[in-house]
Amino acid sequence: MKLTDAQAKKILERWPQRTNKLWKPPGGKGFWLRACPSAGVAAYPHLSTPGAENFRTKPDGLYVFFHNFSFCDVVCIESCGTAQNLYDKRSRYSLASHSLLLVCNKEWLLETISVQRGTHKTRWEAARTFSSKPRNKTLRLPVRHLRVLYTLEDNLYKSWKKNHVANGHEYYCRHSSLDTYNSPATRLFLRGMSLESHFRTI
Repeated sequence: MKLTDAQAKKILERWPQRTNKLWKPPGGKGFWLRACPSAGVAAYPHLSTPGAENFRTKPDGLYVFFHNFSFCDVVCIESCGTAQNLYDKRSRYSLASHSLLLVCNKEWLLETISVQRGTHKTRWEAARTFSSKPRNKTLRLPVRHLRVLYTLEDNLYKSWKKNHVANGHEYYCRHSSLDTYNSPATRLFLRGMSLESHFRTI
């Protein structure tokens, strides 16, 4: 199975707009918000390096956990169909080369999304981690905890698994696994990306 970026994003649109099931919320309270693919019309958040005006990183999938207005944790999802594509995308998340910032517009946080039982909330309210309504036009938050899920074409997955060792922030699955996020096995795998999975006792 081989997905195009458009097909991968179409699948990711079916993933929840907010969740505390795929990844446990740090500290036990609040929700992860799906930043990309975004369900609204406002410009969605992206990743950047401090001081950079160009060369923004816009993952195929992006979930954000906001720690009020101080910092954030992110889970990125990147669909890769070729080895060259994988090399390019891996280079964007090299922990040794630079720090990352999440750049988020106030308009995106003020958009409403559907939450449980058909109710709607603005994103900043749905996150349950903000102390007040956002006022600044743009938030630039340092990324504290980074995890990246690379989903690979099946043959590339087999070759990569045989010949490479993943870095601590990297996780891998086949393209065919991307649409199985509701399965118990995939949920168990995704929960291993949580910050709390590093600690025996919570």
